Amino acid sequence: MTSDADLSAVRTGLRSARDAMRAGRYDEASRTLHGLREDHGMGFLGNAALGERGMNAAETLERQANVCSAMEGRLHHRVDCPPSEADATAYFTTFNNAADRASARGEFERYTQAFYTHTQTALDPSSDIRYSADTPRYVSGGEIYRREADSPADAIRVRTAAPDSWADVTTRRDVAGVAAADGHAAGCRVIDCEGYAYLSERLMGAAGYEVTHVTAAERGRGSADPSDLHSMTSLRDPTSGATFTQSNAGFYDSNYAGYRAAVPSRGLSEAPLFFTSPSMQDSQTLSQDPHR
Repeated sequence: MTSDADLSAVRTGLRSARDAMRAGRYDEASRTLHGLREDHGMGFLGNAALGERGMNAAETLERQANVCSAMEGRLHHRVDCPPSEADATAYFTTFNNAADRASARGEFERYTQAFYTHTQTALDPSSDIRYSADTPRYVSGGEIYRREADSPADAIRVRTAAPDSWADVTTRRDVAGVAAADGHAAGCRVIDCEGYAYLSERLMGAAGYEVTHVTAAERGRGSADPSDLHSMTSLRDPTSGATFTQSNAGFYDSNYAGYRAAVPSRGLSEAPLFFTSPSMQDSQTLSQDPHR
């Protein structure tokens, strides 16, 4: 049963946590938010404006505070919430050594789960994100051409729209509200598989991993808009030689496992085709090859 004390604690605690976050007192904000969820859960559930979604949103805000606190601990300076491009990149660069590199996997998951959400989870299962259009390229026989004049007659003109700047996954993206899904997406930038692959390139690359972009295309379905295909990255540790695949906010043992985790509902009679390249644009362009 909801008590007036719980309702009051949540109202006061949320204001206190908000002020602490704005002032950069992340540990204080985290403790406050954790305490509210653990000790005064009914103060959320008994408030019609908050409810379970509000409690889940508080958990996400707690995650954000924890990530920012961890970044400050390694960078030894004030970090904004959300972290800037420079601070996020610098943070992952601190893992660029043989002893720490493997830990970057967990940090990437923590960071992306705190500050990002997939559009099909938060908004609509059929929704997609459109990034800025790239310069058209031409593809035929596994070769990419920058100019039509240099390409063979059967080459396909491909115009991708892959994210290629930090703004593509931050200021140019919407922020989900408490009403999105179950509230866990509140305060998160809305992206899709391409956005996560871009973040992997930038952040896991900063941690020293060798990054290869992967575009998955199902056999027998013909060509499709490159933006509608699934984008991932394949990562290799230059020290150990270990390889694994990033797909959205998670990591998997293979490209196939990463693909199936992202599109589990599709029944496949055989593995999809995987097109790889150092750049997302070229990986997507290769997927449109008429000779694939």
